[in-house]
Amino acid sequence: MPSGSYGWAKRRPHLSSCGLGWRWAMTDKPNTNGQQGGELWSQLLQQMRETFDEAERAQAWREGRLPDPPLPPPPEKPLWLDDMKTADYGHAAVLADLLRGRYRWAAHRKRWMEYQEGVWRPIGEERMALIASDTLRGYYAAQLRCQLPKGEILILTARVRETCTMARIQGALGFLKGWPGFYTEAHEWDADPWLLNLKNGTLDLRAGAFRAHDPNDLCTKQANVAYEPGAACPRWEAHLERFLPSPDVRRQVQRSLGVALVGAVLEEKLDLWHGTGANGKSTSQKALLAILGDYAGVCAPNLLMASRHERHPTELADLAGYRVVFST
Repeated sequence: MPSGSYGWAKRRPHLSSCGLGWRWAMTDKPNTNGQQGGELWSQLLQQMRETFDEAERAQAWREGRLPDPPLPPPPEKPLWLDDMKTADYGHAAVLADLLRGRYRWAAHRKRWMEYQEGVWRPIGEERMALIASDTLRGYYAAQLRCQLPKGEILILTARVRETCTMARIQGALGFLKGWPGFYTEAHEWDADPWLLNLKNGTLDLRAGAFRAHDPNDLCTKQANVAYEPGAACPRWEAHLERFLPSPDVRRQVQRSLGVALVGAVLEEKLDLWHGTGANGKSTSQKALLAILGDYAGVCAPNLLMASRHERHPTELADLAGYRVVFST
């Protein structure tokens, strides 16, 4: 309990049982510390709500003495020092704070995902274990450089040793897989079909709004180009004019490709590019595959053709997430 020059008397009636003496002292003679004194006294009374000797407190006010400031709340106990969060769970709690927003567990893939340069990519269990070990060891080593009681130093030293044990790291990652903000189901990835992830940001195709990358978009696809408003493409336009001289046909091809950039099914149509050889079909396909990156691909030969034999299921599964698919 705080003590000051006014002390704490033995007779300690509760604040609610005070008579008029204390209130009379406050109105009869202003405190010489002015507004500061009044604010400190009010703050003390509001926060402490403790019992006190009214006569002594009134005398302290008349003499212009300041009360001791309220004691600050105790510092929050570090995660590594919490007795309820030891061993594997404790390591997982630390990792959750340090790795949030950069790593997630994809439950449907049973893979760890890492966020790099605006897109989520899968990484192996071994790589994730090394990242977790290095992260924990670096964090605990930084804590050891602080002035700590001997008991806490011993705890931290034991934690550092545990980061070199694969069983401990795997146990911590096992907890982290189910941690809020890390556990992610299939429907959460690439959930917004109107977002087009680009090298320098994300384009919302609903209104053409461009914004910075956000890891919470959970985009696992990215095109191989950066967004440049108003950019010209004279070589592409010249290519289309050469092989598609009809303005109506050219406009339809451009419209179909634009609609295909949206991940939702807006039109149930299948565009067929046909003609003799050397008429730009393969060249256009290669250009679009290079530009669209993860959003485009080529399906297995004759996948769209009728067959007496059932197609291999992976041939269809390989198309997941594509917005433009070419078939020959």
